[in-house]
Amino acid sequence: MADDPTDRDVEKELADYDKRVDDKIGKPKDFTNPAGVQIPGYREQSQATLGVVKFHKEWEERVLRHFDWLATMEGIDKRWLSIAKTHIEQGFMSANRALLQPSRVELPEDAEPDKLPANQVRRW
Repeated sequence: MADDPTDRDVEKELADYDKRVDDKIGKPKDFTNPAGVQIPGYREQSQATLGVVKFHKEWEERVLRHFDWLATMEGIDKRWLSIAKTHIEQGFMSANRALLQPSRVELPEDAEPDKLPANQVRRW
């Protein structure tokens, strides 16, 4: 009989996986872009998480290339193909945001909102 999926400790499984990957290839000090600049709003990411995001980007590209091929077919409804492409892009972006969990960032005007010029006063 298969294991009951509700009995799984997913957080522990992910932590164990992250540890195995981190032990094998090392853990990043902070989340940086290729130029080495820390990206505001993003927490430190494990190599495992970054590996999953990279995997998503590769599969997104494969699907988009398939759509490029479909676009060459005679009689294809390009409007619906465009909608499909947008949904695929949004789906992968959403999955990556679920993994990376970016937060909102503080802006300079958050420190002293009373000193903002009148044309920059918050209206919300």
